[in-house]
This record gives sequence, C-alpha cells and structure tokens, in this order.
Amino acid sequence: MSIDMRPRIATSRVDLEQRAETDSAWRDTLETVFWLSGVGAISLMLAAGAPITTVGESLTAVGRATGIVAASMMMIQLLVIARIPIVERRLGHDRAALLHGRLGRIGFFMIAAHVFTLILGYAARTHTGWWNQAWNFLLNFSTQMTLSVIGFWLLIAVVATSLAAVRRKWKYESWHTVHLLTYLVVGLSIPHQFTSGTTFSGIAHSATDTFARWYWAILWTVSVGGFLLYRIIKPVWTLARHNLTVERVDRNPDGTISVWIVGRGLSRMKTKAGQFFLWRFLTPGMWLEAHPFSLSRSPRGNVLRITVKPVGDFTAAMADLLPGTKVMAEGPLGRFTPHHRRAHGTVLIGAGSGIAPMVSLLEDLDGSGPIVVMLRARTPEEIPHLDEVRALAADRGATLYLLTGRRARGWLPQGMAARMTQLAPALIASDVYVCGPQVWANTILAEARACGAPEEHLHIEEFAW
Repeated sequence: MSIDMRPRIATSRVDLEQRAETDSAWRDTLETVFWLSGVGAISLMLAAGAPITTVGESLTAVGRATGIVAASMMMIQLLVIARIPIVERRLGHDRAALLHGRLGRIGFFMIAAHVFTLILGYAARTHTGWWNQAWNFLLNFSTQMTLSVIGFWLLIAVVATSLAAVRRKWKYESWHTVHLLTYLVVGLSIPHQFTSGTTFSGIAHSATDTFARWYWAILWTVSVGGFLLYRIIKPVWTLARHNLTVERVDRNPDGTISVWIVGRGLSRMKTKAGQFFLWRFLTPGMWLEAHPFSLSRSPRGNVLRITVKPVGDFTAAMADLLPGTKVMAEGPLGRFTPHHRRAHGTVLIGAGSGIAPMVSLLEDLDGSGPIVVMLRARTPEEIPHLDEVRALAADRGATLYLLTGRRARGWLPQGMAARMTQLAPALIASDVYVCGPQVWANTILAEARACGAPEEHLHIEEFAW
C-alpha cells in the first residue's frame, strides 16, 4: 500500500481570507435569491388586485397567499436538494439538507393553512358548510384540484413518518421509500396552480396575470428541471462517462472494509479530499439504495477508496462486492475539504466512520501550519488505516493523539480530562474538522467553542441523503 508523501502547495493567509469572503458572499447571494422568489410571488398576487371586502374573500386571500408561499418553498426545496454544483459548493451539502428539512416543516403548515382557509373562504362565499365545500373541491371542482387533494393526504403520510418518534422505529430504507412520495406530492400539486388558482389561471387576462403565469412557469421549469438533471440524468451520465467499477474489496484488521473503485478520467470530477459520494452499487439486492461514504484516501489518478464498518445489511453486503461491479455515484458532495480552510493551523478530530475522511484530509494538507490529529476509538486496534495515519502524521509534522478507552459523557474517553487547548495549543488560530457520531461531535464543537474557537473555523460533516 503506497501513501502519497508529495508536498502540497502551501496556502497563504491572504488566499484563505479571500476564499472565506467569496464563499460568504455566494451563500448570501443564493439565500437572497431563494427568499426573493417568494417575495416576488406574493407581490404578483397583490398586484392582481382581487377585492377583499368580506370574511370569505379575506380567508380566500389568506389561502392564496399561503399557497404561494408553500409553492415557493417547494421549489426552493427541490433546488437545494438537487445537488446542483454551485449550491453544493457555496451552501454545502449539510447546510442545503438542513434548509431542505426546515423548509419542509414550514411548507407543510403553509399547505395545511392553504387548504383549510380556502375551504372556509369558499364555504363562506357560497353560504355552504365547510364539509360540503371540501367534498366539492375533491369531486366537482377540477381534475387538477382532485389530484392536489390526493397529494395533500400523501404529504400528511410523509410528515407523519418523519416525526422523530416514528422515524427511530423504522429502518432508514423504509423511511426513505415513504419520503420519496414527496416528489409525487409536488407533481400532483403543480397543475392546479395554473388551472384552478385565480392568480395564475388566466381569468383576469391582464398583463400582470400573464407575467405571473410566465414567472411561475419559469421557476417551476428551473426547479424541476434542475432536480431531474442533477439527481437522475447526471448520475447516469457519470457512470457512462467515467465507467466506475469495483476494483477490489479489502478486509482491514480493525473490522472495516475498504472498497477500491476505478474509472476513467476521474480528475474531471474535481473531487477533493474529505468529500463524499452517494454510492449505488449496481448488483442485485443493492442497486435500489444509495448510501453516503467519504473518501478514505485523497483522490489520485483514476482510483477512489472508501472505508466502511459493516453495521447494517447494506454495509455488510459491501464486503461481498465482486470486482467489475458497476458503481453509480452522486457527487462529489460536501465542503469538508482543505479548500475551505480559513486559518493557518488545522485540527482533525474523528471517531468511528468519521475517521475515514480524516485520512484523506491529512494526506492532502500542505503542512504549512500546525496540524493536530485526534482519533477516538475504544482501542487502537479499532482505528482504520492507523499505520497510514501514523506515516502521514510523521511526514506532515502533525501531532497525533489516539483517544482510546471507554465511552464517557464528554468528548474524551472515560478517565481522561483535558481542555482541547491543551492538546491543540493553536486551536483559536486553526480550522477544526469534526466527523463522527452526532452526539459526540456536538460535544466536540461545544468544547471548541468554549475554548474560544471562532464559529467560522468549525467544520462538521453530517451525511445527508
């Protein structure tokens, strides 16, 4: 096993500061564009000038407004989770997934308000009961309206299964299958916006109405088109272009397995150390699932390596992958890379499966500033690629700490007590990369903040599908 010991190109403080400013500006721009799309939609509704003089008209106006906000959030959700390169690079996969989930929760309440206020508004305007009006929407209004009502009930099912108490009892694969119904909900909901909604259906035949229809048509085309392009078409194109296949599978002494994946022209993927892909192995029993695994080796040439611990059905089956198995990969994903450093020094802290990206990060660091590596495990024998880490640490001049022992409430093993600054004296002037179990990672971040580490220097990788 060869380890690349070539010196990296040093990164100056000026370069780091410029990168930070550029990333911040791009993130602010993207978020501003996202939110302005919703503001623009509400403005178009107000410009339509529908009268609001009765209780029924007021409720209907609230229903239209909440529907517009909900539609805007649906589009933003599609865009941030579509894995569009510029969004991934600037927002980061973790942040995009977090925004996707937050908008999903807000969007559900907006959709619920949209449905119930329209039912009450139309009932008040037609002097009928709300229950009769609900059935009228379902059965007599239009086919598109019926589809949107079906979509609403499917959305309730998705939200119910996403509750923490329910999700803990489900296997990820089961929950994810139900969660995919969200995309069907979007498909069922779009048509009624143009055929039944008074803001966009062409009833007014005004310039504002025409502009609104084009505005929404363009936004939906960009959102749905971007999702289809980068979530479906691009992975297939990547497979055809790079011909990713399993070269071999190694069983490591610590109990993990390493899968070596080869292809052609992999440099064109512009993969960086610390990033991850969603891997789909095209073999019976595995091709329906895609799972996130970080590179455990800095990308070099046409070879990629991932290292996983068999803890479930999918990862256990990876040990039996045959050479030549085709691989579909979505990525590279994540901002957990040396490219996003903002300080002179570097502190790498990993545990469990989070040790894998630390190996590739350490391999790619230039050694121009102090480097501290902390790896958490029960015993040294459970740390994957430990010999590689030791060799790389020695070559990069890094200080290596093996935090081994029983699990404790804090970030250190049972029986150990120290402040992070004792192990990493240059912590405040360092980027801190953390990857591992979520609860443990949160204690690491809390300790780093308590020791004075700036928030913009903290990098955490939480895999998100």
